[in-house]
Amino acid sequence: MWYLDPIPGGCNLELPLQNDANIYLTASSSRTRVQFAYGDINISGVREPCGSSVQHNVPVYDVYQMYLSETQQRLGEETFFAAVGRMLKPEDIQTSARLVCLENM
Repeated sequence: MWYLDPIPGGCNLELPLQNDANIYLTASSSRTRVQFAYGDINISGVREPCGSSVQHNVPVYDVYQMYLSETQQRLGEETFFAAVGRMLKPEDIQTSARLVCLENM
């Protein structure tokens, strides 16, 4: 049922918005840092409080990356939206992108 699905960013305790579904990327020459707010979840119809151990241990987050090919040093609108279309559903993401190894999640 839709009302049991996680609300992305629903357990935002640090980032600027009340419900922050954004992903913040910070990159250096050797590392990319991904920061996001945990999803708000319900278990058996009961909302788990944000910050609880259940809240942080039940959802499993996988991060995938996909590089966009550039033609003649330029990314066209059609190419961009075709790539976005390949990242809309979990099964499409798994076939179109590469799973990133994570540390300290």
